[in-house]
Amino acid sequence: MNKVGVCVVREEFIREAFAGQSENRYLARVDGIVDPDQVREFCHQKFNGLDPEDIALRFSGNLPDVWRPQITFKGQGEPFRMEVEFYAPGKEEPVLTGEWSVNLNHKTATMVKVVSQEKGKGYGTNHSYDVLDFLKDHGVEQVSLGAAISSGGYVWAAFGAKRDLRSETLEVLDMAVMPKFEFLKKIDDPALQEKIKSVENILSRLKEDSRAVNELALYEEDFDLIEHGLDEDFIQALYEVGRRRVYDADMAEFTVMSPDTRGYMMECVRDKRPVSIGQFLLVDSSWNGYFDLTDPELLPDFARRIGRKSEEDKPSVQPLSNAAGSQMSKKT
Repeated sequence: MNKVGVCVVREEFIREAFAGQSENRYLARVDGIVDPDQVREFCHQKFNGLDPEDIALRFSGNLPDVWRPQITFKGQGEPFRMEVEFYAPGKEEPVLTGEWSVNLNHKTATMVKVVSQEKGKGYGTNHSYDVLDFLKDHGVEQVSLGAAISSGGYVWAAFGAKRDLRSETLEVLDMAVMPKFEFLKKIDDPALQEKIKSVENILSRLKEDSRAVNELALYEEDFDLIEHGLDEDFIQALYEVGRRRVYDADMAEFTVMSPDTRGYMMECVRDKRPVSIGQFLLVDSSWNGYFDLTDPELLPDFARRIGRKSEEDKPSVQPLSNAAGSQMSKKT
């Protein structure tokens, strides 16, 4: 796509994204500063001449066109915080929030949180891909994260985040995975029990192999536990174990299966939605890890899982600060 074409796409994006906005809603701000020239100067310095419009467009791939992005940068040195919020028409609270800590000097970043109010639609993973791709383009080599309770322990493993072997989270990971694994061993299904042998081998390597958690997440994804003995009685029994309140070393309450996960698994059984072994074991787990952006396969694999074009196939977007019509106004 040539420079003029990109400019047209961006202007159409801005018009749709900002339709009906109030005057106190800005595209981007820096430490509370909303003056367009100052914000633009910050973006130029940090991101090789990119305008705020360019950054907002990069962060909005595969999201609804009517969602309006708002980017807040906190701190003008290194590291700085980058908060990205998306607002849907008629809603006061953001429908998608991403928060990232970035240190371009050290070529590192941290995914602080990615929260979508629209569950199950892939908006959080799509936005995460866009930000990871953007950070890689600007020299970041590693993005740390805490794969959180609920679906994060499974999702980020499936999308390629390695477990940080220096982190003392193996015990907490074991506390989420092993009780469910022991329950699976009790299901009278020959095909499942044959798979269990391979899963046991993967679990034995969690301590010393940073990619073992990825193997577990992706193991036999087409093997559906619903078709091999996972039923509502099984899920309820496992949930009851979780309610007994297993505690970690810090005496923090911990559950093997959360109420939300119990409800989701029950729905899967009733609706015959597939559940893989890795998904079942890793959901509700918590572990620290990182995305290795120097791995040439990471982003292409991530893109394939969400149905996006890989970095090699996408059009190039160049800074447009000198292009006609690129000025960001305070009010549209």
